[in-house]
Amino acid sequence: MYIDLREKVVALLVGVMFVVGALALFSWAVAFFVFLVMVPFYVKILPA
Repeated sequence: MYIDLREKVVALLVGVMFVVGALALFSWAVAFFVFLVMVPFYVKILPA
């Protein structure tokens, strides 16, 4: 599966904004959990 650079950047920005939003709205524990859930997704997406 090939993903171009623009889509990778968009996915990364959405992920970062999601973590920052979780950090702002909830607590660091929720943001950390969200980060842990998203790590395998980015490990799969970014090298593609």
